[in-house]
Amino acid sequence: DDKFERLFNMYADKTKLELQSLVFSFDGDKISPADTPASLEMEDDDLIEVHVKKR
Repeated sequence: DDKFERLFNMYADKTKLELQSLVFSFDGDKISPADTPASLEMEDDDLIEVHVKKR
């Protein structure tokens, strides 16, 4: 499994947002860049939430 770090970087590039301003979560828990879908026991069609921190 790929680590989420790759996805986080791709999302930041695509949205033109700073990676430091983004918080990714799954089932209410913050996702670490070192996590993988398998480590979070994710299943098909599960969703990741993205929040943008206010400055």
